[in-house]
Parts: sequence; structure tokens; C-alpha cells
Amino acid sequence: MRDAPPAQVHDGRHLAPRLLILLIGLFPGLVAAGEVTTVDDARVFFSTGVRRLIVAAGLARARSAWPVIRTSASGSGVPEELLFGVAMCESAFNPFAASSAGADGVFQFTPDTGAAYGLRCRAERRRLATSAAAAARHLADLHSAFGSWELALAAYNCGAGRVSQALAQAGGTEWAVIRHALPRETREYVPRVQYVAAAIWPRYLAGERGDDKVRLLVAQPGDTLWRIARTESADLRVLRVLNGRLVHAGQEIAVPRADPSIANGPDRIPEAHESPRILPLNGPLTKVASGSGARRV
Repeated sequence: MRDAPPAQVHDGRHLAPRLLILLIGLFPGLVAAGEVTTVDDARVFFSTGVRRLIVAAGLARARSAWPVIRTSASGSGVPEELLFGVAMCESAFNPFAASSAGADGVFQFTPDTGAAYGLRCRAERRRLATSAAAAARHLADLHSAFGSWELALAAYNCGAGRVSQALAQAGGTEWAVIRHALPRETREYVPRVQYVAAAIWPRYLAGERGDDKVRLLVAQPGDTLWRIARTESADLRVLRVLNGRLVHAGQEIAVPRADPSIANGPDRIPEAHESPRILPLNGPLTKVASGSGARRV
């Protein structure tokens, strides 16, 4: 949803903690870092250093955010896994996430795209229910236009016009045909969302909420990250990565429970045979449907 890609960042497993945090930059840099060209690359990316904390923060915020998102997107026809993946990769479910390009909210709508879907101001782009409904409609429209969820994700990230141009130049209709003609951020964005949909979404369904790595505090009027870092004995730089620089009253602030051990390498990464099956985004996924139960399509 960005008009210009943020600075690129490379894997930080072998960098010192301070340098890695500086390279990752300000939240929502979750979708702007690393060299990810395949779903397996995304698996490594999300298992490394401070990114584990970002995922944990997203799982923690999803506890209250996802039911609202699911209800707001009901009947849209967009797979639940996909919507969850977009919310995680865009903002880690942080409604106050903001980009330098002017995008806001969990689904990172820019003013122009937001206005096209009825989000007339920053407050509406940040409001969970309205932005979730708009994101579901936008993704459904993109899927109708391009015929696949990969291309819909690509267009969500870099714009429908750019995807249409790449398709026309390549003379094809599939993601694999045009991916190399798209911006690097977009080439990485699609497999990241796909990985979250296939591997992190089941962890959420199984009850994982990131409680072992982070806890959420509700910001009070007058709170700042500096004050929270001092009170909670937390690293201010890590708090900025997880929450952004600005604090708003009522915002859920993710605070690491312990040293993020950024320099100590990734958690154990499952072997290939242990990894969840990666669902093709054109294949059968769970749709957001009216009522209490999900359905397969």
C-alpha cells in the first residue's frame, strides 16, 4: 500500500544488536527488510532476531483485533489466511502504524486508496472495523481484476497499474511470469504474506498469542516510549521497532518479556519435512463467511 518502497535491509543474524535495530528502522518496517524471494526465504526471515518479536507482537495484538477484522470482512470472499497475512505483514496488527508515504493503520491505506474505499481521513484509516472492511473489498476487487491472489497481493503492495503494465509487457497472466518485473519490495511481499497465511495463521488458530515473548501495555495519556522504556526497563530502540516512534493514548504497546537476543541467531528453524504445507494462493483457502464457522472453497 506504499507509494514508494522503504529502504532495503538485509538479514541481520551476524550483526550486532544495535546495528540490526538501526538497519531494520522504524516500524512498520516488517515488510521492508531482508532478501525474500521464496516462501522458504520468508520462513527464515520471520525466524530471525527481532522479527520474532514483531511476529509475537502481531499475535498478541491479534487477540483483540482479529475478531473485529473477521466480522468486518464477513462475506467479502477473501480468504481468512490472506487477510491475516496482510495485517501481519503491513503492521503486525498495529492500528497506529504509519509510514513515511502517508499510509496508516493495520492495513496501511494511503490517503488516495483509502478515499476510494470510503476512508476519508486518517482516523478512518486507523479505525479497525472500517479499514478491515475496506481492505477486504480492495483485495476482492484486485482478485476479480487479476484472477489470482498472488497478483492481487502484488497490486495491493505496488498498485494495480504497475501490475497491469508488467502483465502487458510480459504477455502472461501469472505471478511467476511477471514477478521479476515488479519492485523488489513487491517481489518479497507476496511470499511473506503467503508464508504468514500458511504457517503463522495456524499458530494463531492453535492459540499462540506471543505471550512468551512480549506483553501488551495500554498507553495512558501523556505516555511516551521513553517513559515506558524507563518504567519497564526495556530497550527504547526495540520498543520503536515494535510500536513506532509515537505513542497514542489507548494504544497497545508491545514490550519484550526478556532480552530479544538479536545477536544470538534465529530460533531453531524447522526442517523442510516439519514445515506446514504451503498452500498455493490460488488453491483452496478458508473464506471469511457470515456466521460462526469458516468454510472451505
